[in-house]
Amino acid sequence: MSPNMLGIEKALEGAGGSFINRYRLMRDRLLNVEYEHWAAGFPAGNNHGRGHILRVLENLNNLLGDKPLDHLEPYELFLAMMAILYHDVGLLQQRKGHEEISKELLEADTNDAYIIKTIDKQIIMAAVVSHSSSQDIDKQCTGFLQEQIVGENKARPRVVAALVRLADELDEDYRRADPILQSKLNLPADSAFFWLFCQRVEGVRPKLVAKRIDFNLAFQTQDTVRYGPVPGGRIRHFVAFFAEKLAKINQERVYVNRFLPPDLQYGIVHVDVKPLPGQTGWIAPRTFVFNDQTPSGMFLLSFPELLAVPSRKVLQRILELIGEKKLDEASQELDRIASVKDDLPIDVQMAISYEYACIQSLKAASLPAGSPEREAAQNAAVKSLLDWYQRGRDGGWESTGRTASAEIHRMATDGDLSFVVQNRKQELKAVIPAAHWPSRGSGGGCVPLGTRIDTPDGACPVENLRSGDAILSLRLGPAPESVPAKVQAVATSRTSRCIRLNRSWLATAGQRIRSSDGWVRVGSLKTGDRVFDGQGALVDVVNVEVIEGYFETFDLTIDDPCHNYVADGLLCHNNPPSK
Repeated sequence: MSPNMLGIEKALEGAGGSFINRYRLMRDRLLNVEYEHWAAGFPAGNNHGRGHILRVLENLNNLLGDKPLDHLEPYELFLAMMAILYHDVGLLQQRKGHEEISKELLEADTNDAYIIKTIDKQIIMAAVVSHSSSQDIDKQCTGFLQEQIVGENKARPRVVAALVRLADELDEDYRRADPILQSKLNLPADSAFFWLFCQRVEGVRPKLVAKRIDFNLAFQTQDTVRYGPVPGGRIRHFVAFFAEKLAKINQERVYVNRFLPPDLQYGIVHVDVKPLPGQTGWIAPRTFVFNDQTPSGMFLLSFPELLAVPSRKVLQRILELIGEKKLDEASQELDRIASVKDDLPIDVQMAISYEYACIQSLKAASLPAGSPEREAAQNAAVKSLLDWYQRGRDGGWESTGRTASAEIHRMATDGDLSFVVQNRKQELKAVIPAAHWPSRGSGGGCVPLGTRIDTPDGACPVENLRSGDAILSLRLGPAPESVPAKVQAVATSRTSRCIRLNRSWLATAGQRIRSSDGWVRVGSLKTGDRVFDGQGALVDVVNVEVIEGYFETFDLTIDDPCHNYVADGLLCHNNPPSK
């Protein structure tokens, strides 16, 4: 007995009879002849040759645990192992439909008359065809009883097929896609992500006692901004593609459980993810569990560092380019991330459309009046704003905790959009309800989205305020007094950085706040300065930080002579009313 034998091979040998010898004859022939030429029919794939077959056998070995014959009859084990040997031989001809070709080649094989009997062939062929996720195990096994008696043996064809399918599905680690070999191959571009998926999987191991399948993953930093083609012509974000493929493997686990006895059913896919290289906030592996109903999106939400955070950093860079008036560079960056828009979080999807409209509006304003280029830029801006509105109406605003009224108000008062809003307002209002539109204010936005403004009815998010709404101002003096005031206008913008004071107050550098030296801009403050809070008390500035990101900001115009308001407990000066 060879020390390198798998447990399932030892079990088959220990069971006696001819099963082990028949298996070895077929294994040696297929591995040394057919699978050495597998690539002739599959030039675009990753490894489906000898190594793949051996790893699928290894997966079957792990799926069945230390005592495989406690779960399967020797005959069933033989059938499963033979089906694994033969399941991909159809790749000698082509990739598409190779499972049916494998069945035909097995059926026509005249060298195996003494190795595989006719009834053996029928069960093995059903398992071979069923290994493809496009096939229905029950349909392929329709002609068999749940337990089929074959001479002195018995087998459960559906159990055999389910084990072969799951064992094949789990061959997804780095051994299947050698990066050195990949660099030497002329791979089609839409095969690259399949290779990369395997390269990011350090190991896969079923654990029968725990009833779970373990995946160990290690992403690279460049994966977070890696976009590329997949079959069908789409451009995908690699991390979103990866998450969907993980979810597909999990759904295969769920599917095959329908055909497996309880002792062989796996309950979860347990994923351990290493931190990204160079990450400071993520320093230890984190775990995610796929249960029967877990979608790929839940994985992405649990690892924002892989997709959400990097995509927002791209938006930050685009904002910086817009601020520097480098509109062509901003457009190029935006076009690139827009190629994978539908893979990104909904707030990023909407921001992409919004920022594109801003760029086109700014371009249009700089182009000659009446020129085709100006008209084209305005058309593009309108199209993008309507896409932004549609995504918001279809659930985007609700999922991000916003309202249609607040978001349309923001759009209508954004200085970067002023040209297209002014010139194409009727076109926009034909789709976007006029009731949501405000009169325009002034300013450029000085406190970010989510900042809570003091009102007579309690604190209100700044993005929910409208012209005419009541707020509270602070009348300074020996005894500071809160007085009612009204909002005259709200203006909005975006910025790529804010200043945070004392780890709690957030505002743009240009926002004026009351200090012991009078009204000063936040950007001029330093540790040791003193500022007024919402009750008129002086507070020491003990920490000043520059925070970079994608910030939507709001500026208020107030009708009270005090011209101030309280934002998250900090006394802020309002924008002067426009004349």
